[in-house]
Amino acid sequence: MRGQRIFNEILRVEGCPPGERKGRSDVLLGKRNNCMLARYYYYGYLRNKSYEDIISLIVGEFFLSPDRIARIIQQNISFIKELKERKFSLNQLQNTWPHFKWG
Repeated sequence: MRGQRIFNEILRVEGCPPGERKGRSDVLLGKRNNCMLARYYYYGYLRNKSYEDIISLIVGEFFLSPDRIARIIQQNISFIKELKERKFSLNQLQNTWPHFKWG
């Protein structure tokens, strides 16, 4: 097939280095989930959006299905409660996750 030689010579990766796991990183998934849960907190507690609106916004930001987002929220409800109990402010959200628009 045309281009196969270039792929094999330049781009082909010969497996994973020994000891390195293929697939998703638990550390990165945890960071993504914490950021997503912070967005949930922001929309729900600081912006007073409805649950349906929040899920719709998060779907657009994180490219996950509504069902997956709901499962992540249920599995990590303690993180959201912690944000609420600590009265996490808009400024704290901006400092913790500066790559998002928070206001």
